[in-house]
Amino acid sequence: MKRSIQHFFFASLAILAGMSTIGCSDGEPEFTEVKDLKDDLTIEELRTFFRIINALPEKKLPEMPSVFAPTPEWNRSRTLPVKELVNSEFESVVALWDVDSRAEKLEKNRQLARALRNEKMTSQQFIGLVLTIGTTLSRNTLHEDQSLDDVIERGEQEIAELRSDARTFSMLSEAGQYAVVEKATWITRTERARRLKLVPESNRRLVAKHAEKLSVVFPVWFIENPLDAVPDLRQEYGLPFEELPESGLDEHIEWTREDALIGRDKPTGL
Repeated sequence: MKRSIQHFFFASLAILAGMSTIGCSDGEPEFTEVKDLKDDLTIEELRTFFRIINALPEKKLPEMPSVFAPTPEWNRSRTLPVKELVNSEFESVVALWDVDSRAEKLEKNRQLARALRNEKMTSQQFIGLVLTIGTTLSRNTLHEDQSLDDVIERGEQEIAELRSDARTFSMLSEAGQYAVVEKATWITRTERARRLKLVPESNRRLVAKHAEKLSVVFPVWFIENPLDAVPDLRQEYGLPFEELPESGLDEHIEWTREDALIGRDKPTGL
């Protein structure tokens, strides 16, 4: 009886040990947590990243679309209200940061898949690491006078006005459409600033130490200043005025020949 109990005890331990190894075979990740932009980056994670890159034929990241959305370009015939175009634009901008969709596009890359198996890392984890390092590189390119808080504060004001604009875009004059699209540039500008603001200071210092090696690996859109590409024209170039609702818009100015004052003085000095 005693032997039977001992046999049952050890058999149970063997079963539990076997169950604990399910899903943890060679090449399969033990942890699947995906790194976020606000998470601290470690030197070991940086080393893992370089091992993966060095295992690829060209020793650089596979081609991928930029996470930084271009400025809005809305067709003049769009019949949606301005506020709905704004919501659609936001969805497009945010979608570029989606880890799952980016990981799915990399799954056909056999060399990368092999390198990730060796590091016991999922495609999603790799993308999360790429975005964390790359965004930190971008953050380190900002000028001292480029305040992310100022950009976000101003952008939220501009976007709030757009989200309350129920006018049909196609019914606006050419000048009116231009003004709306120019204001909608703040969607792009503000979203970039929000992502960059998430980067911890510790990540900036760590990435700065390895910037020379990383700049060869990452695409150019992570190496260039992301705010310089979408400047505020009035601030950068000192444009003399801005149309405001309280002062009236140029598109609402009406002119008739009957009301016009036409001078008839003879020219002098002839």
